[in-house]
Amino acid sequence: MLLQEGGFSAITANIIVRYITITRKPLRLLKAYQYIPSQFDIPQSFLSYLNEPPPPFNPISGDALDDKSFVDIQVAVLRHYLCWRLEMQSAELDVLMKTYSRLKNRSFRLVEESLKILEEKIGFSKEKIRRHGYLMHTHPGNTLDTLNRIKTIGGESIITVFHRYPKVIASATDTLIKTAQYLHDFGIPDAAIQKCPELFTLGSDTVFQRLTVLQSVPEFSGLAKNPRVLRLVHYQRKAYSRLSFLQQLKMKCASLHILSSPQAHFDRYVREGSDRTRGVDMTKFLSLELDASEVKIRKLLARHPYWCHVPLVTVRDTLDFLLNRGFTKCHILFNIHALLYSRNQLKKELDSLSSCCELNMCFPALKETATVEAEHQRKIDYLPPERRLALCLYFIERNFYFTGDGIWADSIVSGLAPASDT
Repeated sequence: MLLQEGGFSAITANIIVRYITITRKPLRLLKAYQYIPSQFDIPQSFLSYLNEPPPPFNPISGDALDDKSFVDIQVAVLRHYLCWRLEMQSAELDVLMKTYSRLKNRSFRLVEESLKILEEKIGFSKEKIRRHGYLMHTHPGNTLDTLNRIKTIGGESIITVFHRYPKVIASATDTLIKTAQYLHDFGIPDAAIQKCPELFTLGSDTVFQRLTVLQSVPEFSGLAKNPRVLRLVHYQRKAYSRLSFLQQLKMKCASLHILSSPQAHFDRYVREGSDRTRGVDMTKFLSLELDASEVKIRKLLARHPYWCHVPLVTVRDTLDFLLNRGFTKCHILFNIHALLYSRNQLKKELDSLSSCCELNMCFPALKETATVEAEHQRKIDYLPPERRLALCLYFIERNFYFTGDGIWADSIVSGLAPASDT
């Protein structure tokens, strides 16, 4: 299209293959080889294809113009048009052209149509277009197709998404549709999609592969319902690399923030060596799983001195274990600190409760039971579920003088107990 706008008489495959070489030739030579008619006004030809052309372009005399290359003339006319169309200063345009060098190969018609869609259909101001110069690279046909076929993304209108993250405009319509479907299939909530619109700048196949990894890595899967989970998808390579590094350092409490934060934040976290989080991921996770507010969850958990030192993987695994053992969400919420201990610890205590001799005094009516097994079962039936969990916590922490150090019992056995804050 650009060669046609510049007056090339016939555009052959040979010309297209040699495009860079030919467009760098002086205009005089192009006319001599009859690529362009001898009396042709190239600047005026470029502007004639615009529906709303700028004021006349008259930079240099005809003889001097013939000594310029085709691309130099084209860029000069494009600069003239953009300065007028976007109300830009020459110095500002210099920065834009240097940053987005491919713009000089863009058809005038496509640039004009793209600018018209950005302003009239999407509602961008000239100032916003200047700040996001890459938008002039977008194909107007694709942008219109997206506006016609996609009305919402993540519960937000497509126009709102474009305003919040303009780079999404450059993504192909089919890619946006496939990506949105993959997110729906994997159960990603709209709240999470709204917090990471930049995900739609990735290829749909890439998003699918990363969502699959998200479910297969335990440290990631526990964050599947977190409103910021898509940061793990968008920055998955970085997040996975950091997770592996922390595991080598025997640090288990990697939060979503640490895995996706700027490098300086991550480096500071590693230097400090404190294997703990702020508890944000845990409170959000348990708030959704136990149907309680984050404020309530945090207030309950804060009664344990080391709750921020427990990885979310442990909490999720223990929660699944207790639910499978028949405990309800209410039972677990009543004894929420049980989630800070490993499933092995709780299983051991739950299995040994019925045979605990210390509980005999609580069941005077059961002493004459016919068999030991029946007596054990009647003890369990007599204890309410929430009391059983409370007793488990009691017997676990009793060996640690109720300091809270019981959460590290498994690590102590393997010699990996972290230093406490006291």
